Amino acid sequence: MNKLDLLLRQMPKPNIPEERKQNMYQSIINHWEMNEEKAQRHTWHSTLSALMSGFAILALVYMIAITAYNIRAENSNKTDNIPHTSSSKQKSQEEQGKDVQHVPIDPIYNTTLMLPNGKMVTGTNSEKWNGLSLQLIATDIPSGISGTDMRAYMISNHSSIISHETVPTSAGKADLILSKRGQPAAAHSSAATYEYWVIVHGQDHAYAIMAAFIDSQKDAKNALLTLLQNWHVPKEGLK
Repeated sequence: MNKLDLLLRQMPKPNIPEERKQNMYQSIINHWEMNEEKAQRHTWHSTLSALMSGFAILALVYMIAITAYNIRAENSNKTDNIPHTSSSKQKSQEEQGKDVQHVPIDPIYNTTLMLPNGKMVTGTNSEKWNGLSLQLIATDIPSGISGTDMRAYMISNHSSIISHETVPTSAGKADLILSKRGQPAAAHSSAATYEYWVIVHGQDHAYAIMAAFIDSQKDAKNALLTLLQNWHVPKEGLK
């Protein structure tokens, strides 16, 4: 036994009444319960504060999202209200193109040339056949033009007439003209294109077959002459 134990045994034991012991015990219990209640209350307040902070953050995020959506929607509406000039113009051009396609060609200008291969040359499309590049022309005759002036008018600029003769066609007698077309001065070129022209006309309208060629002049003429009986020209335009 050590000295501490001896001292404790030798110390006088306090004589505490039983009632006082009960009061001291009850005080200790009350103090412990009070501290326990405070601890629980503190834990509840901490939990509630954490929940409120979480709700506040969620509310802030929601408000930011709503604001961003409203701004985006407003900008989208402004963009939609801006006239789309290029799109409208393109749409207008497409509609005009459709309208043009549905407008029938005036019968007075409806001329055609049937080729031996089954293809047809019209006033809106050209064809190549047997070394010839074929194109049809139908036009009004300006006042005061006839004869030699008519030939020059139909053949147009940068061309010179080499020869002309009369040939039969399904549209009647026609002028067969051989011409040489030079390049514009701006082209700075001496290259030339040779063309045969078959021209018939009435008082107000003229019709022509233009056949450009690069091979033999004789072969080109013979090939063209075989087509002239398949040339359709409106009778009304030859009056």
